[in-house]
Amino acid sequence: IAFSNLALMHMTGYSGQEILEFTPGQILSVIHPTDRVGLEAVIERAILAEGELEPREMRLRFKDGGWHWLNISAVHI
Repeated sequence: IAFSNLALMHMTGYSGQEILEFTPGQILSVIHPTDRVGLEAVIERAILAEGELEPREMRLRFKDGGWHWLNISAVHI
């Protein structure tokens, strides 16, 4: 993760520093297992698209332990 905005911090309860320090394993652990299916392809398309947004709805586990639906957009920077 290279960037975290204030909205993500407020919604999830994680600080910007915590988000930026997430390891790949930690990132996967906050994504609902069902929503991980096909995620590698989404990331690959975002990397190859060079600037085009790759949107995806998924459930993330917030710091309070609850699952919440978010629309996430990945972009190659």
